[in-house]
Amino acid sequence: MLTMAIVFSFISVFILSLLLIVPAAEKRQGSKSLEYLAAYESIPVPVAEQTDGLEVPAVPFAERVTQPFFSWLINLAKKVTPVGMVNGIRQQLVLAGNPRELNVDKFLALKAIFSLVTVIILILLALMPSVSRSRMITIGMFAVPAAFFLPDLWLRQVVEKRQKAMRLALP
Repeated sequence: MLTMAIVFSFISVFILSLLLIVPAAEKRQGSKSLEYLAAYESIPVPVAEQTDGLEVPAVPFAERVTQPFFSWLINLAKKVTPVGMVNGIRQQLVLAGNPRELNVDKFLALKAIFSLVTVIILILLALMPSVSRSRMITIGMFAVPAAFFLPDLWLRQVVEKRQKAMRLALP
């Protein structure tokens, strides 16, 4: 009974947060269209090679498959992330020195991937006959948000480490 109450409260908080975030995402739709147009103009089109009458694509198969998925994931993460949070992430990335060539889009995709992988692992564990599903739901309520905020903790640690190194480098 307690787990059902916790699950329903988690779902209601999730739905309420979506209701608050979606109007903000709709406001950004006009600027998002302009961003797509700018990105469309700047992407070079790879030229296919001709080999014995067969056309070989210049882009590897793995990139052709994963690129649309990551683009969809980035767009989804942008839609549900408030503008203020995006600006905060951008500032944190600048303070961290853009580690691993991350930008805001890649960082939001990383957060979504961590959450998605955690959900998949929890579902696979819940399908095992020896594991209680109610226990997995309870663990999931804590593990999924923790996985979502794990990249934020990592970024904060990188910022602190870089700032400490800069302070120590001062005369």
